[in-house]
Amino acid sequence: MPAPSIIRIQDSSGQAWQVGVTNDGILTTTAVAGTAPLFLLINDITITQTWQMGVEAGTGRLQLTATTNQTAPTQFVTAAPNGTLFAIQASNTFLQTLLDNSCADVLSGVNYNLTARFKWITLVKARAALAGRLADPNMTFWTSAELNLYLTEALRTWNALTEIWNVDVAFTPCSMVWYDFGTLIGSPRMRTVTDAYLYTVMQYHLLEQSTGALPWGGTSQFTLADLQFALQRAQDEMIQMVDCNLANISVSSSVNSRRTMFQDNVLDAIRARFVPAVGLANTMTREDTLAFNSFEPDAMQTPSTPQAWSLITDPPLGMDVDTAPNVPGSYDVIALQSGPTFAPPNQTVLGVPDDWSWVAKWGALADLLGRESEATDRQRADYCLKRYQTGLQIMRQSNWIVQGQINGVPCDTPSLREMDGFAPEWQDDPNAWPGVVTAGIDFAAPCPVASPSVLMTVVANAPVPVNDTDYVQVSRDAFDVILDYAQVLAAFKMGGEDFASTKDLEQNFFKYAAQTNKRLLKTGLFVDTIRSEGKRQNEYQPR
Repeated sequence: MPAPSIIRIQDSSGQAWQVGVTNDGILTTTAVAGTAPLFLLINDITITQTWQMGVEAGTGRLQLTATTNQTAPTQFVTAAPNGTLFAIQASNTFLQTLLDNSCADVLSGVNYNLTARFKWITLVKARAALAGRLADPNMTFWTSAELNLYLTEALRTWNALTEIWNVDVAFTPCSMVWYDFGTLIGSPRMRTVTDAYLYTVMQYHLLEQSTGALPWGGTSQFTLADLQFALQRAQDEMIQMVDCNLANISVSSSVNSRRTMFQDNVLDAIRARFVPAVGLANTMTREDTLAFNSFEPDAMQTPSTPQAWSLITDPPLGMDVDTAPNVPGSYDVIALQSGPTFAPPNQTVLGVPDDWSWVAKWGALADLLGRESEATDRQRADYCLKRYQTGLQIMRQSNWIVQGQINGVPCDTPSLREMDGFAPEWQDDPNAWPGVVTAGIDFAAPCPVASPSVLMTVVANAPVPVNDTDYVQVSRDAFDVILDYAQVLAAFKMGGEDFASTKDLEQNFFKYAAQTNKRLLKTGLFVDTIRSEGKRQNEYQPR
């Protein structure tokens, strides 16, 4: 990482602000004497966008304003009071801090491979079996690439329903608190499915030329923009429904002001802490303004350290605290973010787990086939909508983490709500009760934060065969229903009675998944508890 620099920006009133970071990596701004540039240019690391990083007059709140794409740095480096270096960067319209480059690759987990367990059928043989099911052995009406996509989706759907691909992942934490296992390099749950990948699947489903995110080569029934915006809507609705794209963000607070506004890609706030520029952070309880008025009648008149926060009576994207801060600081917020903005021909990784990407696909197809146009197909639109809604319901009940160990000792995996209730300042307590704290899908923190080693058992992404000689990772008993479902996916493009006739095959697939889950529940004394560890946050703090 480059040497740290002094970062100063001047607001529109002429006041200069120095941008800094706390020991915990929370962004701060401090009013200073002198002059400075009105903004600094920074390029987003997630989307193709150049931003002007500026400061709001009077509050010192950092802001990003979109500008013409141009050459600009992707990071600014600054030092915390204890000397730790942090990089300030923009990611999907948010400013964030990164401890150092080592924190982008902290995992040393068990990297399973495609030949690790099942070695009895290769991709080329599985594809031939599917082509035989379709009475198309020469792959004239369904190409080999298309059949590979359907087999992949069947494998991912099977793992999403049965959660069979458990894998241990060990890592040594750095000074970060929260880790997103959907984006962390080396994670067995790292997200890889892109919008271009799903455009290709949808293009096959719709009998259009399979160009992915490249310029449209199909008929006038659809355009690439149609697929793009339908998938964007489905992705963001899915994120809100299942709580699967969390981030730890910093939002500047204003002295003597109770209200704070979020950026418009915040879908919900899960938890908030007040972090003064000097002093200890305070985890606030989530309440509402009626509670403020009833139990703290003088709070509005006396600025102090905020103890509680509220969303319910605020305007959209707003947060109130019970007491206006009397010192400069910021709010450390666990927020649910919208997914990344798709921008073909660039390929963008979805903001949802790989094994559940098919849910977003069905939601997008429901929109595309249900609109009033030459593309209208009510029968298939209704089918897609049902699959989308059912997928959301199943995903809300799904699990992603099975168990954890801290320093080689088994530990609990409490929800964030439980941990904050039991030990509100556990993030700053080196002697806090050991555990792996979960805030939502793929989002966890070791406790204590500076634990020497962490081992977690998680539900990994389904292994996907790539080359013809790769073994398909499926047991012999489940292979027939995998073919059943892949045949249903392949038949979708035929529509009408030809597609409707595959209903029994689809029922076979879901019925056998349900039977497999019933069998797995009998394989241990506490399997029902083990398979619900990752759902505890929503159980203790329903959304």
